[in-house]
Amino acid sequence: MDQRLTGCGRMRKTLYDRIDAEGPTQGGAIQLAGGGVLTAANTLRAGSSTRRGGGGTVTAVSGGDVNLQESIFADGRNGGSVLISSATAKVRVDGFILAAGSESTGGTVFITGGTSTVIANTIDADGGIDGGAIRISSGESVALTPAGGLYARGENGGHITVGAASVTVPTGARVLADGDAPGGNISFDASAGDLVLEGDFRARGRTGGRIEGSATGAVVANGDFAARGAGGCIALSAGSTLDISDGLFDVPVVEMCP
Repeated sequence: MDQRLTGCGRMRKTLYDRIDAEGPTQGGAIQLAGGGVLTAANTLRAGSSTRRGGGGTVTAVSGGDVNLQESIFADGRNGGSVLISSATAKVRVDGFILAAGSESTGGTVFITGGTSTVIANTIDADGGIDGGAIRISSGESVALTPAGGLYARGENGGHITVGAASVTVPTGARVLADGDAPGGNISFDASAGDLVLEGDFRARGRTGGRIEGSATGAVVANGDFAARGAGGCIALSAGSTLDISDGLFDVPVVEMCP
């Protein structure tokens, strides 16, 4: 079952009711669109209720701010997809997002803000076999809060990409793309400012994973970094200062992964 809510112009739209597009096999689709501030103040469910089929899709897009205050479910046997976008303003995620695949592949979660993006809860795109894909971006800044987390784990680690003019991941936040076999890939890019990495970052696996971070300004990497395994790599590069003095690294830090 599909559920759609569309607003026009620059009006403020707030959704107070829960939207349920779950199915016993395949998850359904939820689409929210507006021209002004768009707020979801209740749960959005588009998963497979029995986890026998694929997760559904949840889309929330607007020209103004997008605020997601409660949980989003797009999970199933295979993970579903979540797309959140503000064309010219801010995105803030305060609710838990679940796009995991319980038996197969994790889902995809793409979040982009026109100016800033704030992640204040866990985004879970884990997979039973393959970890999913998470991409967080913004024009000016991306920041996780200490309660923020990005998960794309599986037997094969998934992919997590974060990019903006400046990027901040504080102490307490977690970015995890572990794999039982190959580890996953985690990438940060601060294209016009500083990159601050003070949380917990893991891309471990028997064959190792990759954690890469670059900034045109300073890089401060005082968190806990793990990419151990054959071929595991942690690469950090800065346009100005590179500070790794208080970081913990399970493989040597290099400027560029091979």
